[in-house]
Formats: sequence, C-alpha cells, structure tokens
Amino acid sequence: MSSGCAIVAADTGAEFLKDGENCLLFKPGDQNGLNNALDRMIADEKLRKKLIGGGYTTAAEAGDPTEYVESWNRIIGECCDKG
Repeated sequence: MSSGCAIVAADTGAEFLKDGENCLLFKPGDQNGLNNALDRMIADEKLRKKLIGGGYTTAAEAGDPTEYVESWNRIIGECCDKG
C-alpha cells in the first residue's frame, strides 16, 4: 500500500483491509471473485485512484514498516529458538 499499488486481496479477516476503501476483497478460493475484482480495478480508473489513496492512508496509520519487520523477525527468531 505504501508503494502506491492498488490492492486485490483474499478476505482473511485482516482488520486493516477495507473493501472499496483501500483494497478490493474476494473470498479465499473464489477464482470468479478474484477475476471480478481484477476486472473492476482494470476498468475503473477512479476506483483505482481511490484504493491507492486509501492504501497510502492505511500505510501511514500503520507506522514505520521497519519496526513491523523487526518485530516479526524477533517473534520468528524466538519461535525457532524454542523449536
């Protein structure tokens, strides 16, 4: 999102993904839903711009991605050490 890409994602319950605001969602495993979302995005420039703008907002609210990556690396490292 912080890269300015319009997002199409499987709806797995991630709270930050908001259908029609910062992404287009489809049900996991629903190939037709994925195709429809991609078709909508390709055909509608206004929608793409809205999703990109919403994505920038979401990314800004999420904070520094470096901290996020470092947190996950720490968690993964701790799990691997216990294994």
